[in-house]
Amino acid sequence: MAKIIFLEGSDYVGKSVQLFSIANYIASKGKSLFFTTRSPGGSFLGLSIRNLLLDKDFNEKSKTCYLSRRLLYAADHAQLIEEINSKLNDKNVHYDYILIDRYNPCSDLAYGALMEDDPANITKKLKLSESIYDSFDNSVFLNNETHLVLMTMPESILEERSNKVQSSRERELDVNDMKDLAFKKRILENYNKLVTIYKYNSVSGRKGMYRRLNRVICPSNNFHHIFDDGSFSREQMTEKILEVCNIKE
Repeated sequence: MAKIIFLEGSDYVGKSVQLFSIANYIASKGKSLFFTTRSPGGSFLGLSIRNLLLDKDFNEKSKTCYLSRRLLYAADHAQLIEEINSKLNDKNVHYDYILIDRYNPCSDLAYGALMEDDPANITKKLKLSESIYDSFDNSVFLNNETHLVLMTMPESILEERSNKVQSSRERELDVNDMKDLAFKKRILENYNKLVTIYKYNSVSGRKGMYRRLNRVICPSNNFHHIFDDGSFSREQMTEKILEVCNIKE
């Protein structure tokens, strides 16, 4: 069995930095791991989808609808699941840990259904998210110890980091770097809503579609919310993630 860990959250919250820090820690302990730091992009298919979505000409001319884009992201996730299964079933290679940037079904809620203001549209997209989720082979997450760490931060830190990225050329711009600040703040707000929804559903005995959202938000019962208020160093954030995921030795 391997331990599977997803890092989820809004842009600029520090997922990629923490993935590399956790990977370095695991490697320093002599453990084997596989990890991805881009979503989409965890497979060759994912990289192709990523390049397509970043292509300016494609974005100007394609006018793709929400469903089309949603299915592109779903294709990336389906392929990632297939490749994780392949790696775990390979008798010649053993992986102790698998680290993944973003859990696609959870991201879809933040960037899709919760972006709507009309209750009818929210319900429609929630049903679509649930339907796509059910089409995935999620057994790999049930048969291995799986954790989802959802990282959030205050709007002030989001704005500071967003402005820094926009004025810097130190990193390649991502799909969502092209969005305005209001969009990014809405996404952060949506992730905070997902934390509230998950925690409320876990203790309320709520029934129906909204109760079933918990399995879309997180692939297991190991859901961890970490709030970065700016007072923690990168090393301290890494320590917190290692602790909640029971990685620290």
